[in-house]
Amino acid sequence: MANTLLKVAIIQLALSVAVSFAVDPGMVSRVTPRGFDFLAAAGRRKAEEMARGHRIPDQSGSTGPVSYHVSGMKITSFQIPRLSIRTENDGLWVSSHLQLSINGHFHYSAPFYSADGSFDATVGDMSTTFYIRVGADTRGRPHVSRSYLGCCNADHVSVDLHGQPGWISDKAAAYLQDYVNDEACPQIFPEITNMINQQLRSLTMLEEIYDGLELDYSFVSNPRMQMSSFDINHKGEVYAIDQHSEAPGPIASIPVDSDQTSMFYVWITDYLVNSAGYVLHSYGYLERNVTENDIPTGTKFSLNTSGFPLSVVFPQVRKMFPDMMTQFHVNSTKQPVFRTTTEKMTIIICGDVSAYVMEEDDTLAYLFTLGAQLTTSFNVAMKGQNVTWRSKVDSFKLELLETAIGDLKIDMIKRLLPTVMNTFINKMGAVGRNLPSFQGYHPTATNITLGEGFLKIGTDIQQLHTPFEDLLRALFFHK
Repeated sequence: MANTLLKVAIIQLALSVAVSFAVDPGMVSRVTPRGFDFLAAAGRRKAEEMARGHRIPDQSGSTGPVSYHVSGMKITSFQIPRLSIRTENDGLWVSSHLQLSINGHFHYSAPFYSADGSFDATVGDMSTTFYIRVGADTRGRPHVSRSYLGCCNADHVSVDLHGQPGWISDKAAAYLQDYVNDEACPQIFPEITNMINQQLRSLTMLEEIYDGLELDYSFVSNPRMQMSSFDINHKGEVYAIDQHSEAPGPIASIPVDSDQTSMFYVWITDYLVNSAGYVLHSYGYLERNVTENDIPTGTKFSLNTSGFPLSVVFPQVRKMFPDMMTQFHVNSTKQPVFRTTTEKMTIIICGDVSAYVMEEDDTLAYLFTLGAQLTTSFNVAMKGQNVTWRSKVDSFKLELLETAIGDLKIDMIKRLLPTVMNTFINKMGAVGRNLPSFQGYHPTATNITLGEGFLKIGTDIQQLHTPFEDLLRALFFHK
């Protein structure tokens, strides 16, 4: 019974506070006191939901000359009026008050007498307080490095052995209360600690974020308390799956920040973003053939040589290959570079664009190759629950690298493309994108702050009636 009572409340909370503070992390996340309150409330609701109707293993034993066997036990009522979490000495004190009712069947025998029947038992108040300190093992997974039971006390215990004299029911209630307080609590807590660590050892600390790409969010040091919050320092690097080569470049230091306004925070360094760019470039993710099928339906754009915009931008191609379809091979020539300052975010993209025309026999005729370098800066903001942005093309370099159709004039592209890009991107950015719900939880009151080499995101979470355990895995790593 004690195992059932504590399992759901403790394991989930231990997983939720598996947080750390490390040297040069690529990503840092934080759970504030308000975040712990949210997790405690969500965990309380989930524990109550899971416990109701739960069946408890049969129990047998003896007390003095009386032997007993209890079977068919089921929790009929389970409530947690109070559950709280507070930080102390880089660990957590978790306190709870439980109320539960159980029914089942009993059989007992004493010298010259035996009886059996059904029973109802109620624990009016079971208070538990325990301390856990979560560290990191050698593989960067959370690990309960220290724990102890502060108190575990069952009070207001009543038992009704149906059909038996009242004094026998009272004796059973007193025995049950003594058993929980003196034997069950001390025995069950070490088992719970081992069970937590078994659960934690099963974590991979890798999350697939894109087809073939995964984020390593393993711990790089033990947890550390910061102004009553727990800061979580993660490896924070993107790899190709099963190809964990380190991306070049420094990792920005995240300054001490005492902000506790939001429930949860995450600091994303430029290194994390650039590691993704490194993988995308190195493993060919930034190579693509763009055809007419990639043009959104309902737009005025076409890759026909006689249509818009090719007929305007490349009139020479239109004359040589009238009313024919083209396709473009786009390829990055350098790793994209992402930079954040307190004023803006900037991305530098370098690539080649090779153009082909589809001839009548379905063969491709090579036209030309352009080399481009684009530097774009942008700012992000919150508009209600939408992330909005505004971009500006800081520089755009374009040159003709090779041509099979003679000299090609590209001055018009140089002039028009930055304006077209700004107009198109900013039109979408003015509306923005709604923050996604994940596993039934929705971020709210989100704020975004830019720093030197990092992006800070703070958010509250609103529950949309979903299993509590899904929140902890998906909180910062939504696919």
